[in-house]
Amino acid sequence: MTLALIPLLHRLYFAERLLEKVPVPCKYNEEGCEVELVWSRLQGHEKECTYGEVECPNTEWGCQENIVRRKVSDHVEGCQFKPVDCPVAECSTRIGQKFLMRHLAKKHRMKQEGLLDLASLNQILLFLLVASVAINTILLM
Repeated sequence: MTLALIPLLHRLYFAERLLEKVPVPCKYNEEGCEVELVWSRLQGHEKECTYGEVECPNTEWGCQENIVRRKVSDHVEGCQFKPVDCPVAECSTRIGQKFLMRHLAKKHRMKQEGLLDLASLNQILLFLLVASVAINTILLM
């Protein structure tokens, strides 16, 4: 090593030591995180930062969404892939909610026609409304 490089190496070493003490903003600062830490502590923070994204806990049931860590509980509450138990007594299958009807149709030969669908419910409600108006009209005369 030449003598000219020695002072340069000392300066580089000194600069590296100084940079280790400079606070750096979290990589999620654009999402709203205001934390600034020295590099050695920042990496640990970023792994747990509430502004960071994580996979939905229901990935094994089919959900592929990434959610901001602080909103996971809100997502899980309404996640269409949250696990549910099959309602058939003899079946112990646990399945993503989105796939329950398919499971019932394939494994238990249950058809969705037996269930009240939204269109039928709307027709029933409309009939009840018309009947109620008719009865009120007759009673008020």
